[in-house]
Amino acid sequence: MSKGKGRNSVYICSEKNCRRISSITTGSILSHFHVSPEKILAILIGWINKYPVDVIRRDVGLHRSTVGKIVQAFRDLICVWLQGESSQIGGPGHTVEIDESAFGRRKYNRGRLIKTKWVLGGIDRDTRETFLSVIDRRDASNLNEAIMRYVRRGTTIKTYVERLFWVNGIGLQP
Repeated sequence: MSKGKGRNSVYICSEKNCRRISSITTGSILSHFHVSPEKILAILIGWINKYPVDVIRRDVGLHRSTVGKIVQAFRDLICVWLQGESSQIGGPGHTVEIDESAFGRRKYNRGRLIKTKWVLGGIDRDTRETFLSVIDRRDASNLNEAIMRYVRRGTTIKTYVERLFWVNGIGLQP
């Protein structure tokens, strides 16, 4: 049974001897923020629609840093989900396109130094299934490991990444 509205909403256990009371946000990313679920939903809608943080902040009436932290929590949650949901793609008769991208560079060589993160991604041309993997080092062994984890044997691979052209040795065709 639930009771209350907004941030004050609580769940009351209906078992005879329990009667435990907890917030509806307990155990979720929302439990870290003292913001009503309605405002969290408004921030999520703004983020999905790619509104700037300042526009979202103005609409929900929260401080810019609070909105920024909530949006960052959404990004982190999506990254965890994508890494957990990625399964093997491709297979005999399928073509997978693989590419890598760098994230975290400074604009115009200004600002603090940011460690560049490399992401290897692939998409099956036929099924449109995808995978994404953060690569710590861009050497051949790490790229090979990621391919073996996410791409089925017998898959035709199309890529512009020079380090991937040797993948014949693991049963994949360039």
